Amino acid sequence: MAIWMLYGKKISRCTGVDLFLELMRLAREKELRIFLLGASPEINEAAAYKLTDRFPGIQIAGRQHGFFEDSQVVVDQINSSRADMLFVAMGSPRQEYWIRDHREKITTPYCMGIGGLWT
Repeated sequence: MAIWMLYGKKISRCTGVDLFLELMRLAREKELRIFLLGASPEINEAAAYKLTDRFPGIQIAGRQHGFFEDSQVVVDQINSSRADMLFVAMGSPRQEYWIRDHREKITTPYCMGIGGLWT
């Protein structure tokens, strides 16, 4: 709707899942490193496994479940991974707040909240 309002053009619908899968395809193709943050330890591990199975060669630079105490430790972990893209699955709006509150400290160029995408 924003594209239509700003530019008078209509574009086809792109869901968050579609965008995420396209970004995974491009990450593999361009050899970009991804970081997966959020969900339970089991779901986080399963998501990483499914991504490497679906996109062989994808580089998962790091991952961290969403049940942590110290956000600064997680930010340091993300930065140390040298990830090109960070995907945060903490549910909305918690993930958006977390990204907002820590964005200035995160060196990863691209951050995206992906909600319940992994479940």
